[in-house]
Amino acid sequence: MRPIIVQNAVIGVMAFFVICGVLIILSLHMEDPKKWGLILILVLGGITSLFLLIYPRYKKSTIFANRDSLTMDEIYTRYYSDCGLSKNVVLKLWQDIAQILRLPVGKLRPTDEFGKEMGPYRVIDDDLNELEAITFRQLKEAGAKVDFSTIKTLDDYIRSIGNIIESSQQQKEDKGGVI
Repeated sequence: MRPIIVQNAVIGVMAFFVICGVLIILSLHMEDPKKWGLILILVLGGITSLFLLIYPRYKKSTIFANRDSLTMDEIYTRYYSDCGLSKNVVLKLWQDIAQILRLPVGKLRPTDEFGKEMGPYRVIDDDLNELEAITFRQLKEAGAKVDFSTIKTLDDYIRSIGNIIESSQQQKEDKGGVI
């Protein structure tokens, strides 16, 4: 299991036990009407917390449930065979995104948007932050920069980052070949 999943589960369980403990303590002194308001707030907070832990999984499964699953070869042939990027670079980036965002690799499409189909599941999305950090490292290694405001879809990402990676690889090969 990934550390963030474990962290979310631990926080959820801890919150549940804290809320239960507070409710038990407050229920011992029910004669004070102000405590009923506090109990109501805690119960609603607990329900909201549980909803925020469960809803992301439901949302993710419904977005991709009705899509056909494509093989990696089908993805490249259908969407990228004529774009000038190598199959290895395209499929590596595609798989990285699917793995980091924990999405089904064969059900992603180039038109999937960051923040919509990819990553709209939580208020704070650690997966998108992880993808951004990895991308920044790749760009730093290549000595390049990208205006992330222009990258809206998976296709935008593949083409922008893929071109940078391939240019960087080509420059390294050219420098390695010169004596």
